[in-house]
Amino acid sequence: MAEYVKLLCEAAEKYADKIAITDRKGTRSSDYKAFGKLMRQTAAWIHEKRLEKRSFIPVRFVSSLEYAAAVCGVWLSGHTAVPLGADFPEERVKYICMNCEAPFVIDDSVIDEIRAAEPVDNAVFPETAEDDTAFLLYTSGSTGMPKGILHTFAGLLANRNLGKAEVYSQGQKWALGAPMYFVASTAVYKVLTHGGEVHLLDKEIMHDVGKLEQYFAEQKITVGFISPSLLANFHSRSDALKIVMTGSERLTGQCSREGYQLLNNYGMSE
Repeated sequence: MAEYVKLLCEAAEKYADKIAITDRKGTRSSDYKAFGKLMRQTAAWIHEKRLEKRSFIPVRFVSSLEYAAAVCGVWLSGHTAVPLGADFPEERVKYICMNCEAPFVIDDSVIDEIRAAEPVDNAVFPETAEDDTAFLLYTSGSTGMPKGILHTFAGLLANRNLGKAEVYSQGQKWALGAPMYFVASTAVYKVLTHGGEVHLLDKEIMHDVGKLEQYFAEQKITVGFISPSLLANFHSRSDALKIVMTGSERLTGQCSREGYQLLNNYGMSE
């Protein structure tokens, strides 16, 4: 089993009673036990399909427990996750599914089936190696048709080890508003390998800097990922916020640095 997948499985057991993911505007919190169960149910549901090895499986939900668990379930079942946006135009979804020869899409239409599946032991799933592909992430297509970019488990593991380990440690409360189909969202899985708590923010909060500041303060967020353009108007209202990570856009001197350490995370390929 790839080390990254092993870490996720171990975290689901080691931190079973601790909060893993908070979503739905902060109104729902799910512990690691619930996350681990849904991950294994997804993997079991996929395994029953008897797909070809390393199939590309799109995942399409709003940012949520279901999204994160489904991606990890795809990995556990020996396949490659293809993150899609819930608000993607149907033409874009059809193109991506055709391009990667996806057998199906994991979305709201199958989540009840997945939740009804019986979680099974790791032994039934095929082995994954470090050089196997974890993600197939598609570009926006602004200069033509969307192009798929492959990311391996080794790449995710190497990226996880960059910077200070305590950023991802247990006890941290992360807030991430980047769409799950953006490379910045890989931080979700890094945090989950360490037993931290991830807050998945929706568009309403991410597009309103006042609501974002309020959410960080009320939820006592300690680490956040905020784009440079949003940081230009962000002013922390919380003593709990210690680190802000940013990236994916050019970072300028206009960005706020009030009361926290600012880290430029760039991007996966940089």
